[in-house]
Amino acid sequence: MALAAAGAVALLSLDVRSPSLAVVTGAPGVVLVLVLGAALILARPGWIGAILALLALLFFSHLAVAGESSPQVAAIVGVALLLAGELSQWSIDERLAGRYESGIQVSRAIGIAWLGLLGLAVELLCLLAVGLPVTAGIETLAVGMAAAVALLGLFSAVAARAPTWAPTRSGRRDAA
Repeated sequence: MALAAAGAVALLSLDVRSPSLAVVTGAPGVVLVLVLGAALILARPGWIGAILALLALLFFSHLAVAGESSPQVAAIVGVALLLAGELSQWSIDERLAGRYESGIQVSRAIGIAWLGLLGLAVELLCLLAVGLPVTAGIETLAVGMAAAVALLGLFSAVAARAPTWAPTRSGRRDAA
């Protein structure tokens, strides 16, 4: 499944305006999918992030060179990259017998399902936002994606530093 998601990103990165462009954009995609397969076979979780980053760069360069900017396709690529990362790590983790209990596996499967559903919700929002005028091109899209990632990083940092609340014997909730 992880290879299928990565293959979808590589396929969406193809520039089919001419056969030579298809070869130039298709070869790196095929190589990256094969390297991801090698990372899964060799159980190298450290390779997964770099491979997915290169796949994202391949897609972004396709957007920059081809001049196409479809929010729907960008959302699909984002979801496919997230799913490829999660499924790759999960397939490597499954090899370690006894590391995870079945409840954790079920929780992880539910999390991946939510990831896919929320990604599709983002795609729906993109479809709704298509009606809004965008004066700039790919630059605006890149700045918007960077701002969204920075905002999510900020939320994550604040949530990680927030005190946890635990009930005490008196029933009151105090900071732990």
